[in-house]
Amino acid sequence: MDSRRETRIGGSRQIAIESDWPTTVGALVLVVVVTLLLVTEIRHFIWGTFPHSAQQHRDFWGVPTSVYTVIGGLLALAMAFERREKSLKIAMALFCTYFLASALLGWFHVQGRILTVAVMTESLVLQIALAIILYEIAHWCRSVVKLVPTTSTGRGDI
Repeated sequence: MDSRRETRIGGSRQIAIESDWPTTVGALVLVVVVTLLLVTEIRHFIWGTFPHSAQQHRDFWGVPTSVYTVIGGLLALAMAFERREKSLKIAMALFCTYFLASALLGWFHVQGRILTVAVMTESLVLQIALAIILYEIAHWCRSVVKLVPTTSTGRGDI
């Protein structure tokens, strides 16, 4: 029987990561943060409670918050033009839309059902962007994580 075939059937395998450690740890931290943000946003959407109401820019700290929101939107737009992958371009464009819509809703006085629909739409846009980011991280992980057969020394061959 072929030794490669034996390894596939009964041999043990090890996980090999074809990336540097800082990038791998950064990706794992990003997965945790994005997952928590996505779960929180879905929970707020389901229960209809949005703590980051669109009227947050009405107090003294509203101007700096609004300026940072616009800067975040413009940075996301710049990143959308910089990326080669179409899905990341879409995610960054959605982040830009989310940030700029949040700033606009803070500047203009919107009430009633229009505000509710706008905030729910904002939440959906953010959820889609976060889901795309999670998909891209999973796609990256799939490309760098490999299963390698264990050799007789106990170390995997790459």
